[in-house]
Amino acid sequence: MSEPTETIHVEIFGSAYSLRGGADPASVRALASELDAKMRELAGPAQGADCLKVAVLTALRLAEEARRLRREISARDERLASRVGALAERLGRALASPPPEPGEAALDGGRPLG
Repeated sequence: MSEPTETIHVEIFGSAYSLRGGADPASVRALASELDAKMRELAGPAQGADCLKVAVLTALRLAEEARRLRREISARDERLASRVGALAERLGRALASPPPEPGEAALDGGRPLG
């Protein structure tokens, strides 16, 4: 038998919602609060703004933000993969080459350890 799920009560843009699920209630409340703030920001000073239009505008804004973040993460991942590849190549060359003779410069240009 599954454990009971807690009902989480939130208010978003003047409407009350009862949500059920396995998510952390504090996290759900924080997300609802952020969504409410974003919707109120987009509605601006217009009293009685159409809730559906504000919700769609908010969804578009959040989708654009998610797309931008995915692109940033992808670009960062590519940079990291390139750096890891370059480091792996350097390490492979270092492991394949004979150790420096006493008195020779080390691989990093510093003094040899031995």
